[in-house]
Amino acid sequence: MSKIGPRFKYLEQPIFCLCVLKDYVLVASGGGGKKFGVRNKIVSYKLTDNKLSDDICHQEEFEKEIPVFISSCEASNLFCTCIDNVTVFYLLDPINGKFKELKRLCAMDYFDPDIYQSVCRLDSNGSFFASGSTDGVLKYN
Repeated sequence: MSKIGPRFKYLEQPIFCLCVLKDYVLVASGGGGKKFGVRNKIVSYKLTDNKLSDDICHQEEFEKEIPVFISSCEASNLFCTCIDNVTVFYLLDPINGKFKELKRLCAMDYFDPDIYQSVCRLDSNGSFFASGSTDGVLKYN
């Protein structure tokens, strides 16, 4: 059996998080937003035979927020991400790799620039959700 080494795809900006959902790789990357000329965004790439497509299937850009975590649910084509103090839920179209925002949930009831949501998770069927923030608070449904 031959050994296959790693493959590389250079995206020309820092990658903060990624996940695989169905036949797509979702990548959150950026570098300071519009102010610094490197847009923060989530991008989907088609995955075929363990190879990423060269073309972007879909992307969503953010003015200043940086997506720092992505969690997915295979059963329902859902994924969510932490963006500042908010969890954003998306639905992925498994046919074309496009995704649309479904809902935003605020992680905290108050604003503190030193505290932000750092993680969010969906369970395998999308019925349970939990998020955690840097102040040590775990929220769940």
